[in-house]
Amino acid sequence: MPEFSSTITIGLYQGTNSKTPNASLEETIANVISNDDPEIELLNYQESSPHGKTFITQITFEIKSTDVTSIDILTESRYDSAQTVKYKIDNITDKVVQLQHLLSPADLFEHHGEVVEVTTFISDLKGPICPNNQYAHIDGYICVNCPPGSYRGNNNLPAICQLCPIGFYQPQEGQTTCLKCDGNTKTDVGSRTCGTL
Repeated sequence: MPEFSSTITIGLYQGTNSKTPNASLEETIANVISNDDPEIELLNYQESSPHGKTFITQITFEIKSTDVTSIDILTESRYDSAQTVKYKIDNITDKVVQLQHLLSPADLFEHHGEVVEVTTFISDLKGPICPNNQYAHIDGYICVNCPPGSYRGNNNLPAICQLCPIGFYQPQEGQTTCLKCDGNTKTDVGSRTCGTL
């Protein structure tokens, strides 16, 4: 089942000491993206000061749906698969909307012992996300192994398989690379085997 994610970037300005902060920034984020929710995962949390300006902080992180419900794609209906995908998209969207509401520009928070003001909140929705060796089926509801003669070795979106280039082959499905033919053989694009010269 494909996954979905959203990258969130929050801009903060340090130096506003005239007002009392609403709450801790970390606690506010943690209350929305709780460890008690097994279907949402917080990943790649990073803080930086763009252009070396210590009074500006940029926080970036990703929230991702996780596959906790096992689905048998052979017996589940298209409607049920679509409902599962819709639920994942809605769950991610709901978390983003909650964070955006709580972290509005001009709101004040405590962050590392300082009062900071939210200046920006940017988010995006990515998906469907499939494992490196799979692609998103045309209906978008399931991830499928790349067929023989192709591979997918990255997490780039859209999740599509690449045909093996000339001089390479792949006899198995669901692979992340193609195999190189030896010097006495040749192939066409998308080959499953090497042919003799």
